[in-house]
Amino acid sequence: CMQGQSDKASEDLEAIRVRQEALDVKLHGEESEGRRSMIALTEELDHIRANRECASDVAGRITCFAEEISKLSARQEALGHEVNSDRESVKHFFTCMQGQSDRAGEEL
Repeated sequence: CMQGQSDKASEDLEAIRVRQEALDVKLHGEESEGRRSMIALTEELDHIRANRECASDVAGRITCFAEEISKLSARQEALGHEVNSDRESVKHFFTCMQGQSDRAGEEL
């Protein structure tokens, strides 16, 4: 009777050991999968950070370009005023020259 119980206990103990080994293997696999997932998530996070930095850099460059365009637009407007002023000066000069030419013709 005792031998039977001892054999049964040994079988139970062996079944528990086999089950424990299977659970250890499963746990190790899940830990490995968890590590792989963490590595993948970390890599994805690094990509997101890099994209954010790149987007920030691009936004900074766009701001600089907008400032340059604004400066160029102001300069273009100023040059337009200069050109108009020069045109008026040339018109005035030719009007004066025409007047002097007319007076010279009359004097002759």
